[in-house]
Amino acid sequence: MIKPIRHTTDSCTLSGGETISATTDETVEGKELDFVLCTWTAGSAPTTNENFVVTLDSSLGADYDVPLYTVDPAAASAADIFWRPDDGPIRLGKNDQIKVTYANSDDLAIVCAIGLAVQ
Repeated sequence: MIKPIRHTTDSCTLSGGETISATTDETVEGKELDFVLCTWTAGSAPTTNENFVVTLDSSLGADYDVPLYTVDPAAASAADIFWRPDDGPIRLGKNDQIKVTYANSDDLAIVCAIGLAVQ
């Protein structure tokens, strides 16, 4: 079990019909970051089929980016998503980011949060 020194969340409120992204940009000098969870909350379940995607955006470039999780909230009739990596926290390399995208054609007010553990 990993015991975080500190747990932090990077969150944003998302609205409008444009593509949305939330990225972690926090750096903690001398500490490594683990990605531990992602949440997505909308006022209601979307009706348009679009994927909510969580991606490890590697500092090494696009060839090293890894899609971690994909779900269509409309297909699942989900207004809330809580996702943790199945195999436990994911250690982020220097300048790596967790990127969350969703097209939001239904123009819902969405709050998205990315949880990090500082080692």
